[in-house]
Amino acid sequence: MKIRYSTLAAIAAALAVCGLCPAAGHAANAKSESHRRMVIIDQDAYGPAGSNLQAILLLLQASDVEVLGITVVSGDGWRDEEVAETLRLLEIAKRTDVPVIRGAVLPLVNTAARTKAWESVYGKLVYKGAWTENWPDQGVARRTPHPHDP
Repeated sequence: MKIRYSTLAAIAAALAVCGLCPAAGHAANAKSESHRRMVIIDQDAYGPAGSNLQAILLLLQASDVEVLGITVVSGDGWRDEEVAETLRLLEIAKRTDVPVIRGAVLPLVNTAARTKAWESVYGKLVYKGAWTENWPDQGVARRTPHPHDP
């Protein structure tokens, strides 16, 4: 995937405003330990090395953020694969002290059958979360259906 420089610059600027970009100078690092924000990251953590894991890494490395834990649910990928990607990221970042809590494998409210019924009445959904069959830019799903799908 190619990212234009202007896109990277916009991301860096947004992170600098939030105080999360190391290139933003010493302002983000000047906050004392007593002013650290405590954060629980709730993320589907689709990886490897995608934007979901990059966002987690930014918070793990921010000097003014204390990550209390990471919860992972199924999203663009299935939960157990995403938990494995998150645990590997924590190993690489040398932050195995951060707990990872497994969330729901399947959506709690919706089902694949209910999504198809909705589409038959209202029209096709491009993104269906866990029930996405084909990615628009690739034409195929990046994962297989879950074996315990009701």
